[in-house]
Amino acid sequence: MKQSLYKKVSLKKAFLFTGGSREGYCKWMCTSIAQKGWRPVVLNYRGCAGLQLTSPAVYCASFTDDVHLAVQEIQTQFPEARVFAAGYSLGSLILCKYLAECGNGTWKAAGSGISSAVMVSNPFCMHTSKVRASKPWSIEWLYNIGLAHRIKRYIVEHNLALSKHAELDMASIAQSTTIEHLDERVVCKLYGFEAAEDYYAAASSMQYIPQIQTPCLFLIAQDDPFLGKLPIEECMSNENTVLAVTLHGGHVAFLKGLWPFGTAWMDQVAIQFLTMCSDMTSQNQFDAT
Repeated sequence: MKQSLYKKVSLKKAFLFTGGSREGYCKWMCTSIAQKGWRPVVLNYRGCAGLQLTSPAVYCASFTDDVHLAVQEIQTQFPEARVFAAGYSLGSLILCKYLAECGNGTWKAAGSGISSAVMVSNPFCMHTSKVRASKPWSIEWLYNIGLAHRIKRYIVEHNLALSKHAELDMASIAQSTTIEHLDERVVCKLYGFEAAEDYYAAASSMQYIPQIQTPCLFLIAQDDPFLGKLPIEECMSNENTVLAVTLHGGHVAFLKGLWPFGTAWMDQVAIQFLTMCSDMTSQNQFDAT
């Protein structure tokens, strides 16, 4: 995480993003948050946003240590600040698992350190998402191919650091055409999973939602090409979670207006939810857990 938590003013609210600070959705959400007087903090995925890998480890949907360290750093520098969080796509998988681990005691700290959170375009069930994205010539399959190409570019960019890991076969990685291929040949090798299905089982949010003790909003569109399964029962059984489902919105999009290049509808919804949670916290109706 870049040293962006400079101490200039007394910070009352910080907003933590998991993702990449160069992504358009992240920039616009940061702008919206800053306009409210909150300080945005972006936790860049490993090796993203121009950062070099300092160890042979890529970002992984089941690896929550980085979120834990980011929250700790904010709390150390701004002990009086309330922290709110947002995760998008793979980042929402990571954030969901982190919040559940704080709720079930995996992380021994007292609570998550996050007052409330919004998770956008979470696939929820990675196995079902993979099955949908494997149907040739479907919209989901085209997204799969396109995203796999981007991931391969990321791997090539960090070839020097990753090549130090003896188990990686760069030749087979170069021939990969789908996300599953890359998960098998990169993520599983680096994080000790036997196969991609084991990784997907460990990262999928369905199992973690019932364990969350932090107020959360899940925002998902039914036409999201990476949607695996809607966690209706899981969210209904947990009073700390809200599931909002729209007919349209795509994947991390939810565009609005005739010129849909700027703040998106998902930004408005996230800010409304977090503002409501902030107001309720101020009235001592619930504390960060």
